[in-house]
Amino acid sequence: MSRRTEQDYIQVLSSIHRHLDSPLVEWFMVDFEATAWQAIRDVFPGCVIKGCVFYWVQRIYRKVMNEGLTTAYTNKGAKYLFLRKVMSLPYLPAEHITSAFYQLH
Repeated sequence: MSRRTEQDYIQVLSSIHRHLDSPLVEWFMVDFEATAWQAIRDVFPGCVIKGCVFYWVQRIYRKVMNEGLTTAYTNKGAKYLFLRKVMSLPYLPAEHITSAFYQLH
């Protein structure tokens, strides 16, 4: 898929849905593209969507590089520890993630 618009995802997911004998999909594991999440909600309503931790960490690290923080991250000081805590948030129960995020230092 060359583009990643919500409409593109809807077309692909709708095609998959049509070809399934019994489209009883319970959950999806995807990266953190908002357009993909919305398309899944549109085509498979009620389906649980889970974000992949690998892509979460990858997205944070890309942001670190884009913001010019690579040296600060690789020095393994306070910024490194903070970012590693942010990267580990998905391992918490969902109901604790927001409060844990706001408690980070």
